[in-house]
Amino acid sequence: MRISIVGFGNPYMGDDAVGIKILEGLKNIGLPDNVEIHECSSEFDLINIVDKADELIIVDSMLSGVEPGTVVVEELRADMGEVKPITSLHGLDITSVLPLVKAINGKPSKVIFVGIEAEDISVKEGLSPKVESAIPEAIKTILNLIGV
Repeated sequence: MRISIVGFGNPYMGDDAVGIKILEGLKNIGLPDNVEIHECSSEFDLINIVDKADELIIVDSMLSGVEPGTVVVEELRADMGEVKPITSLHGLDITSVLPLVKAINGKPSKVIFVGIEAEDISVKEGLSPKVESAIPEAIKTILNLIGV
């Protein structure tokens, strides 16, 4: 089974870079051969990734109103019906993209969103302390999701 972990982020927008930082941490750990890591800057990058993945994990910053640095995990299913949209800082409404992704070729069979609540998305490099401190928890969560 192929698992793709997709991290979104902009390294010049403060906490928006957290998805990329989490991918860097995962690369340093080393992952099984069936796990691929992809850095994306827009939802359109997903199109070339999803057709190869049986399972997809999307990692991104978000603004939902919870405490900055909070790690949120949500399995997304095509049969979820009407749910509150999970919108990343890239304007990506994951719950709207899922049916499109599935329509391409029936893959992936499972999609999980791992979001980290942002605190500061101003034009700057570097993460806020609360978001930086959430990276180990997010990495541990992802490793558990892929069975490592």
